[in-house]
Amino acid sequence: MPQSYEEAVKWYRVAAKAGDTMAMFSLAESLHSGRGCTQDFVECTKWIHSAAHLGNKSARAQCEAIPLDWRSPPPPECVPHKRSFSARQKLRMQNERDRAA
Repeated sequence: MPQSYEEAVKWYRVAAKAGDTMAMFSLAESLHSGRGCTQDFVECTKWIHSAAHLGNKSARAQCEAIPLDWRSPPPPECVPHKRSFSARQKLRMQNERDRAA
């Protein structure tokens, strides 16, 4: 099967919207490079921020290099709507917000 960056971006976007942080990071990388989609630094930043905010360590490292404060809430259009967090995850996110404040 031939490699298709366009197809990969399509599926990254589906998984990212469902809350997969690795897909958010991969989508951000694609948007940054323009491989498989139109280069879009604004959308790239939104997705990398969301992935970092949800705990993706690679995305957090990228945010710190930009610098971008991953502790602040990501833009609403990048927050997965169907993701449910465990009580432990909610507590961890609340603690991170409290430390950032």
